Amino acid sequence: MSSHPTRFHSVAKVLHWTMALVIGIAWFAIEYRHRFTESGSYESSLALDIHMLAGWSIALLILPRLFWRLNHETPPPVGSKWERLLANTSHWGFYGLMLLMPVTGYLGTGRDTRVFDWFTITQFQHTAAFEWFVTNWLAMSFEEWEAPIDFIH
Repeated sequence: MSSHPTRFHSVAKVLHWTMALVIGIAWFAIEYRHRFTESGSYESSLALDIHMLAGWSIALLILPRLFWRLNHETPPPVGSKWERLLANTSHWGFYGLMLLMPVTGYLGTGRDTRVFDWFTITQFQHTAAFEWFVTNWLAMSFEEWEAPIDFIH
């Protein structure tokens, strides 16, 4: 007899589908901006704001999702050894991307994030962390820093 649950817990399902929805919103907003708006227009700015807000939401949601995943059992894997290996690798790869995308999005953004006029998240280039990093590790401008970070993002 296995002590594994036969289904994922409802908390895991809610976190999964909420994350899927927010990732979809981030992707749709930036695709809309690139394909259907003119640079500098209100619609372009709004789409970027939605994309950035979704990115911050992903950054906040990934922490409880990872905590839940690491502290709760999941149903036993099915399939052959290779299928389980590929599934596990892709599963943890997605977690890596869900961490990497918001981090690189913030590190490479050239504008502040406005959150419904409630507060503003300062762009990375105007933080003490960026100044310390550039002073102690790199001798470059934000524009030189931004290009490779945006490529990764």
